[in-house]
Amino acid sequence: MIRPVRGRIATFVVAMVGVSTAVVVTLFIVQRATQPLGAGDLFWQLRTGQTILDTGVIPDTETYSYTVAGAPWNNHEWLYEATLAAWHRATGWLGLRIGVLLLITATLLTVSWPWLRTGRLSFALLQVCIAVVLMAYKFMPAPQTLAMLMFFIGYRLFLREDLLTNRRRWLGLCLFMLLFGNLTAESLMFVPLLVADQLGRVWDQPSRWPKILVWLALPCALLTVSPPQSSILEYVLLRGQGVNAEFAHLWDSPLVISSFSQSLAWAIIAAYIALLGVRAWRARSIPRYAALGLTAVVGAMLFQRNLFLLLVPMEQMLFALSERDDRARQQRFATLAAAALLVSMAFNVQWQPMRSAVLLMPAYWERHISAVANPVGCLEALQDLPEGSRVFTKHLWASFLIDRARNTRVFVDGRNREYPLAIHRAAFQIERGGPEALRLLDDSRTQWVLADPGWLSRVRGSTWQMHGRSENCALFARKPQRDQQSDPG
Repeated sequence: MIRPVRGRIATFVVAMVGVSTAVVVTLFIVQRATQPLGAGDLFWQLRTGQTILDTGVIPDTETYSYTVAGAPWNNHEWLYEATLAAWHRATGWLGLRIGVLLLITATLLTVSWPWLRTGRLSFALLQVCIAVVLMAYKFMPAPQTLAMLMFFIGYRLFLREDLLTNRRRWLGLCLFMLLFGNLTAESLMFVPLLVADQLGRVWDQPSRWPKILVWLALPCALLTVSPPQSSILEYVLLRGQGVNAEFAHLWDSPLVISSFSQSLAWAIIAAYIALLGVRAWRARSIPRYAALGLTAVVGAMLFQRNLFLLLVPMEQMLFALSERDDRARQQRFATLAAAALLVSMAFNVQWQPMRSAVLLMPAYWERHISAVANPVGCLEALQDLPEGSRVFTKHLWASFLIDRARNTRVFVDGRNREYPLAIHRAAFQIERGGPEALRLLDDSRTQWVLADPGWLSRVRGSTWQMHGRSENCALFARKPQRDQQSDPG
């Protein structure tokens, strides 16, 4: 009699833990996805998309800066930019914030679909919590956010045994790759997993490999079909990784991956390798799904900004766990693991569920652009500058100027590969007040500097003076020269 009662109490407690975890993770997702728009590439992407919609022409020449003006521009994410601009025209700034929430929600539903379909809600909850930890730094309006959804849609629809025997599915893959390749360069991450999945299914039949590769050649080639000056292959392979490496070294990346996310990623990798080792030792052969999972692991290790790839081996591990007989115990384990993971994440990012009360405040839904992350306080002064004014500002703020202060031209922005390394190094010197800052400003004929209010104190012997300021930004102008002063006679 006592044991059944204890069992029912334990079941009730676990159920309440699961419900609480689901509620809290939902609040976290909504608040993180709908937060006011921060600094980043959003604004120049929006302006470019508006140009595409208005003119029907994809910009292929640099016009936003004064340092590389007129240089060729490989605008490889043109379709994303046009889609972003069309959504903004239809829904406004609030629509951009809600759009992120819709993208993330759709991605999480796609990620957890196998568990939702079979009614194993605790496994779905655990997979969602893991996904949130690995993907939270991408909860923003960016091509990569859409790429995650596209990736998992492709993962569900086309990583199947009947892909090459079902003509409709294969044709669907061709159209999918054509669309994906014009949205973002992240689409290239899907090719290795597609090939690994199909070869992994016939790993012990090498005679079938050539036929499979031939049938996959066309959809993979369609990934690279794009308008002129919009090639993802040229952008990724021919532009080189050197600019990316130095860019990341000089500047703090806007996509900050927390140490907690990195630790979870390494834990998933270690657990997956251990699982493959145990399976291989017991069956005296490597599991067929290993090719897909290991490809995802390698992709995540080589491109850390794509940690979401680890959800593939994570799903395989959860499937292995679900194969055990004691389903009730599995459900309890998954629920408690999800709760523990959520608590650890909240502690790591210092997030409290009570902070979600801002979702009930009208001001939260009215202030669409973050005045902390962007130089909103200096916008009016910037818009009053003469047309074509040369303004130096850090690359994270430059995007804001490109869209919101269209009368200005910037020194450098977040499109790291569009600028030579010398420009990035110069920008670093100027922003940090290095010994060459004043000379670089003179050589580039910069007219204005938009920086933090303390910039002037870092530039010794400066020929600049503060023109105006707000709480987090200040606009600096050159001091009048003696020959420009009024005649005392």
